[in-house]
Amino acid sequence: MNKFSASRETVRKALDRLSFKAAIVRRPGLGTFVSYGSDNHLGGILVQQITSYIFPYIVLGAEDYLFRNEYKMLLGNSAEDPVKERQILSEWIESGVKGLIIDPVYSATKRSNKDLVQSMAKSGVKIVLVHSD
Repeated sequence: MNKFSASRETVRKALDRLSFKAAIVRRPGLGTFVSYGSDNHLGGILVQQITSYIFPYIVLGAEDYLFRNEYKMLLGNSAEDPVKERQILSEWIESGVKGLIIDPVYSATKRSNKDLVQSMAKSGVKIVLVHSD
């Protein structure tokens, strides 16, 4: 760390970010290793309001399924904000998410992020749309 003038906190944050992006894999008691892509098992759930309607049940069911199949769950709450939704989706694309359950904001309007969702689908991300046109 001294060689690169980086604090422990900076290194920890960098490792956390690399872990989130699935670029590294942490094995308790063994160490931290470079991930070569095929180990990336990320599934995302993005809803407008996490505490509303049926979404707590969807999240619980999806998390159970993902856990049993050795996937990690990414959870996002867009708060009915299409800008926030786009930012979350963009970060998840960068992280290499393999599947997505989404309750999109403004799905039938020009303010939607339909283009980004379609791009993800074309790149092979499995997508389930909830309450969408």
